Amino acid sequence: MTSLVKEHEKLLLDEISMELPKRILQTFSGLIRESGSEDERTAADFLASLLKAWGVPHTVHNPTIYLSVPKTASVKTVTPEPKSFRAKTPSFSVSTNGIPLVGELVYVPSAQVTDRYDIFDAKVKEEVNDLTGKIVISEGLAMPEKVATFHDKGVLGAIFINPGKNIHDGICTTIWGAPRFGYDRQ
Repeated sequence: MTSLVKEHEKLLLDEISMELPKRILQTFSGLIRESGSEDERTAADFLASLLKAWGVPHTVHNPTIYLSVPKTASVKTVTPEPKSFRAKTPSFSVSTNGIPLVGELVYVPSAQVTDRYDIFDAKVKEEVNDLTGKIVISEGLAMPEKVATFHDKGVLGAIFINPGKNIHDGICTTIWGAPRFGYDRQ
């Protein structure tokens, strides 16, 4: 390393401080930055104020967006004894408006994953019978292709068994992008 590079490196290292990262962490740890929330706005304003203080040109955009942030979900059994299970609703799933869905529960196994890309397809085995008006239970994440397949088969609802202890966030729509520019599966 040349002496000039070492000199510049020393100048940069001498400028590093943990004070600002600590301040950012302290600010963000007290906020629940859910999309569209006041805390998200507070976080964006805080970061914009830092950029302004540093003289960094920037623009804060405030778009109108279509957002899905499900609030509550549960799965309840009626027989043999009433029991409630923790659940999470994927974004852009159909709302029941608090009215429980009641129906026959049918297990539909997922197709075997053959490579790392299959997780995004999450196919349903083709030999699935008529599912009209039934509630399907299947393993895996509520991936868009699988949800669309169940929808096309007329299911009333679907329950997905996720791997691991924690329930994963997800989105179950096959439409991506802005509504007028989005595309649906073919």
